[in-house]
Amino acid sequence: VGLDTLAEAMSAIIRACTALAGLAAENMVRGGAWMFLDLGRRMERAAATARNLGQALSEPAPRLEAGLRLALELCDSTLTYRARYLAAVQPATVLDLVLADPGNPRALGFQLSAVAERLAELGGAEDSLAATASVLAARPAAMVDSGLMPADRDNAAASLPAALFALEEEVGALSDAVSRRYVSHVQAQTLGEDGPA
Repeated sequence: VGLDTLAEAMSAIIRACTALAGLAAENMVRGGAWMFLDLGRRMERAAATARNLGQALSEPAPRLEAGLRLALELCDSTLTYRARYLAAVQPATVLDLVLADPGNPRALGFQLSAVAERLAELGGAEDSLAATASVLAARPAAMVDSGLMPADRDNAAASLPAALFALEEEVGALSDAVSRRYVSHVQAQTLGEDGPA
């Protein structure tokens, strides 16, 4: 298969996904179906963003600027960054925008806050899944704060990829828990347990 064929197929997929997103945003009644669609989309985007940012920030120090530029691209935030800062790429401002900015809909913290809101709508504010999501939603801002405060910022920045990969796993575990509670019709069974007689 040639590159032109792959590019055409990718464009068709992007058009279909964009059309579906537009229908969900503008045409769906805000009921249970929309809530679960939005919840799933937010969790998937949060996990992918954490993984992609972890990869982008794993660059060695001499290539960190390239990793930061990639982080902005992956979060569709390059234009926002240029409009807001009019400056060269700086770790503090990039990380704030793509991790913790509550006004950036592509920021990791924004996605996790939306997950927490949806789960609170489903199970109430005291629900264990909503509480877990709230804890996860606070993590990106804490990562930014911990990366900016220490005297040794290089070591703090070097720890970010591992923290992001761990957060990706926690979002995946939360997704599995949501599926078990609301979607799965089969009771979870521990390895080695006998099934019903």
